[in-house]
Order: sequence, then C-alpha cells, then structure tokens
Amino acid sequence: MPMLENTRKQEESLWINPEKIDTEVHQTINEYSYIYLKAAQKRFMRFLPYIAEAFPETAAKKGVIESGLIEIPAMKEWLNTRGANLQGRVFLKDDAHLPVGGSVEVRGGVHAVLRIAEDLARDAELLVPGEKYNVFNKEAYRQLFGQYTILLCTGADLALAAGLTAEKLGFRVIAQLPSGEAEWKKQLLKEHGIVIREYEGDYRQAVSAAKREADADPKIFLIDKDSKDLFFGYSSAALRLKVQLGKMDISVDPEHPLFVYIPGDSAAAAGGLTYGLKEVFGRDAHCLIGESVSSSVSWKETLSGEHRMQDNPSEQKTGNSTADENFTEEMLRTLVSGIFQIDEESLNVYRKELVEKEQLFLEASACAGFAGPEQIQQKGTLWESYLEKEGLKDHVSDAVHIVWGTTGGLHEKVLKA
Repeated sequence: MPMLENTRKQEESLWINPEKIDTEVHQTINEYSYIYLKAAQKRFMRFLPYIAEAFPETAAKKGVIESGLIEIPAMKEWLNTRGANLQGRVFLKDDAHLPVGGSVEVRGGVHAVLRIAEDLARDAELLVPGEKYNVFNKEAYRQLFGQYTILLCTGADLALAAGLTAEKLGFRVIAQLPSGEAEWKKQLLKEHGIVIREYEGDYRQAVSAAKREADADPKIFLIDKDSKDLFFGYSSAALRLKVQLGKMDISVDPEHPLFVYIPGDSAAAAGGLTYGLKEVFGRDAHCLIGESVSSSVSWKETLSGEHRMQDNPSEQKTGNSTADENFTEEMLRTLVSGIFQIDEESLNVYRKELVEKEQLFLEASACAGFAGPEQIQQKGTLWESYLEKEGLKDHVSDAVHIVWGTTGGLHEKVLKA
C-alpha cells in the first residue's frame, strides 16, 4: 500500500480505496440504515425553538444550524492556471462559519449533547409529549442538567461545539484536551465556564482514563471521538446539502457526479459526512478525504489498523459512553473513495488564494480539500485511474465539486477583535 509509506515520510500522496463498494440511496450500511440519519435530523428539528433562543445567531433561520454552499468561480479559474483542467462547478461548503462552534465539528457536537439532554428530560418526566422544546431554556431544566457533568475527551474544535451547547443547557463541562491546542480556543472555553484538563501523549490512554471516570460515576456522560451520536449528527449535513443543491437546480446522478473533498482532521466528522452523503446520494457521491501530511488524525493508522486498542482487547463500552472503538473506521472502510495528503506549503498557498480570490477565510489546515479539484482531472495520475474504474471520464466535465471547509470563522473573529 504505497500511501502508508508516504504518510510515514510526510510526503504528499494519494490512496485509492480498493475496498470501496457501490451503495444505493438509503442502503443499510454495516447494519446502520437511513433511519439513524433521519433520527438525528428529527432531533435537530425538535430542538429548533430552543436553539433559536439559546444561540441568537441562528434566530434568522429559526434555529437551523447550517453553513452556506458558495460557488467559487475565481478559485476554480486559479486552480485551472495550475493545470487542474476543471470543467464542472466548484463550491465551498463553508462550515468554518457554522453557528455555535465555527467548524465541521458543530453538528456532531451539538447533536451528542442534545441527545443526552433529551434523554435526561424524558427520564425525569419534565418533557411533556408535544411540548415545544424552547422549554429547555426553563430553570427547571437547568437545575436538572446542573446535577450532571459532560466530559469531553476530544480536540478543541469539538470541545467548543459540544461544550458551548452543554454549558447553555446548564451542564457542568470538562474538556480533556491534548496539550498544544491553540491558546485562544482554550481561553474561549474558559470564558464559558468550561474546565480544561490537558494531557500529554496517546489519545487512547486519555480516553481509556475518561471512560473509567464515567463508568465510576453515573452523573458523568462521556463524549469522545468514537461517539455514535457524534457520527450521526455529522451525517445529517447530507440531508441539508441535498436541499441546498435542489434550490440551485443542481442534479446529482450518473451523468452529474458529486465529488466531495472532506477535511480529515476529524476522523468522526469525516466518517459521518461520508456515511450521510452515501445514504443520500448513493453511488453518485464520491467522497475523498484530504488532510495535511502532519495531521494529528494520522490516516495511516486507519489504513494499517495500528490504532486499534490491541493492548486492551477486553475493553467494552460501559457506563455513560456512546463510543464504540473502531466504529468510524469500519463505517468508512467501504465508503470512502480515497485519501490524499498535502504538505504545509500547499495549504498556506490555498488559504492565501481563497482570501484573495473569493474573500473567504479558512485556517490553512482546513484547506487540504482544494488539492482534490486541482488534481482530479490531471492526466496520468491515480485520479485518472479512479475515474476510469468508476466509468466517470465521460461525465466528469459535468460534475459538481464541493470542498468541505472547516475552522477559520472563530479565529477570524479573534484576529479582528
């Protein structure tokens, strides 16, 4: 597997997934059906009145948490000056400016917390069937949730999305973060009363310790990167993307394939988005994950299976954790079309050109996806082999390309402050 060696050397590379299968719309995938995606969407819909009140930036859209789908013709033109040969339309999915947390992590983080809050309210018989969910702003609910702690063993972006939501509801929140996270992100968490713990070293050891803590106390709920409630929260984005494309009269079908270049810095988000896109668009969606060669996620571990907790094979999901080790990996294994890695210099170039050409701001690490549309129609590459294998060479000129952005909106506000 050539890419595995390249990731170890931190070189740019492309890996085409030999295990990818064709999927139909609404197909059951690894025992998980379309119902799971719809359940997440319905939960968001129930909470719209609450979200609109708790997060005023969502009020104009009546509580809908969504980002723009922005066509970027100037960026396409610039990519073509670099030999891209792009003929289809190119868009940015601007999750960098999502309400609540300003990253691709928002939908998953918010959904995971809302699931916990809804279950607790029902168990306490506070929630009356048919009642509008703005009741979650009432003091009785805050007093209930104030008895519980949500422990986040995640990166800072996910901690912001889940943590700000949990804090608004009245939960006590602890964010267990890897050392080295940006100081401005930690400061923002602290400003919202979120307790920060930092750890050195391996994430698996940190999450194992967090699981033991949650298992020992029934009033601690753990959210980590393998939470299924995160995963299906991320996946719900595909349903709204379908609506956005429909409003633009953009078809997705065998003659008009959809290529989505997904940020790989969050394994759970990449997995959830991929699953959702395949459920909604089936075989006509081609999901490729882009990341920096120095990404902390290290997709080489996903490919090689190195990250499996072989040192703790008997560890099972217990207590208040919705995590399932290797869940995201197993869901991605037959769905993702490929993975590509980009060096830091290229990321900075993409970031600079996006600002200059489209006046849109992403952090450099969020720009890996732009290598996808730049390279996919280049001759004599693995990309060309993929198009041939999928029978797309005659249709790629009518394709829709979406670079899924993440992170940058909150940083932009900090820089302007």
